[in-house]
Amino acid sequence: MRRTVNGPANQPTRREFIKFAASVTALALIKPAELLAEGPAKEVSNPLKSEKLPALLKDIKGTDAEKIKQLFELLKDKLKTVKSKYDDRPPRTVDETLAKGGDCTEFALVVLASLKHLGLEGGATIVHFKEAPENMDHMVAHASVYGNKIHIDPQAEKLGIIGDGKEYEKVSELTIEEAKGMYHRELGNHYFMKNKYDKAIEAFEQSLNFYEKDAYVHHKLGYLYQEKGKKSDDLEHKKKAYCHNKRSSELNPDNEKYKKNTAMAGFNYEVKLGEKSFNEGEYSEAKTHFENAIELGKGYVPKEHIEMIESYIKQCE
Repeated sequence: MRRTVNGPANQPTRREFIKFAASVTALALIKPAELLAEGPAKEVSNPLKSEKLPALLKDIKGTDAEKIKQLFELLKDKLKTVKSKYDDRPPRTVDETLAKGGDCTEFALVVLASLKHLGLEGGATIVHFKEAPENMDHMVAHASVYGNKIHIDPQAEKLGIIGDGKEYEKVSELTIEEAKGMYHRELGNHYFMKNKYDKAIEAFEQSLNFYEKDAYVHHKLGYLYQEKGKKSDDLEHKKKAYCHNKRSSELNPDNEKYKKNTAMAGFNYEVKLGEKSFNEGEYSEAKTHFENAIELGKGYVPKEHIEMIESYIKQCE
């Protein structure tokens, strides 16, 4: 049984193994960017906190239904639509949105903060308009009155309508607490577009503290940890890359991109584990990890990489 890397010419050497493992780890799903560490991300413990709302909402009175109608009319006139460019500015707080305007997510957070102040129940709905680009969703807050859900979209013409009334598919329903995570998700997107990966990771992780079932955030974290793993060759980063990618696939099993990312991240992680075990002389364990890598990467990893791993399996026997 072979347990050495010094063998016949057709067997890969230790140097070839290291070179190959590095090349596998470097497989990028999108164009890599430089990792930047610039300290902690902008800290907003409660995205619904506001100093301006009490004065703004002081004249809203009546039944719950009347309060909701007054709130819609007030915010429809007050809020100015300003498209968000992730690479241009970070998401705005409630008070910043009231002063400068914002996008649908920022509007929804203003509405939710208002509902909390008025003592009303509610949540948020994320939808995808059928004619919109694949990566562009719309978030709108809603109030709950006697078991009925009333959407409050300041960008709509009427109370109870989402957007301009076009057909949409519901992506997810969020409680008010879960909706807080959307601020940190947008902050993560901002840092991601700025190539400030450490800050993006911190923001996305904070987002999951509010809403763990966000497949998109897990997908982003999977990529970010994959990048850190390529930079540092750190086993823990590769593990996190695999775990987050796997979770994104569990939450959105029909997304082919998420499936591919999961396969690649799992392959990279198991190859790294196999290399570690091989170096420690744990050949049976190394073989298991290499076999796991092949199984996880099946259908997505290039054939030549699978064949290379198969050659390492033979050296473990």
